[in-house]
Amino acid sequence: KSQNHADLAKKKIMYFNEFIRNRYHLQQPFNEEEQILILSRKSGVEQGFISKLLQVTGNWEQKNTVDRHELSELNIMIEEFYKKCK
Repeated sequence: KSQNHADLAKKKIMYFNEFIRNRYHLQQPFNEEEQILILSRKSGVEQGFISKLLQVTGNWEQKNTVDRHELSELNIMIEEFYKKCK
């Protein structure tokens, strides 16, 4: 049976965006090149990783269906950011 995990994915993204706003004092959209550079400097996370993560989260906010594998990939990327950030 295929489950739709879109709601959970959207909540994870919402919490991630809130983390960025609160910890680094950046406002959305985070996907602009200048903001990615600032976030990279403030967080200590590589700019390329942030770009990829923000591209993924931006695309998924619009999705209506997310399978378990996609949700797992999203979770791994967000958790990787949390581990790497300062």
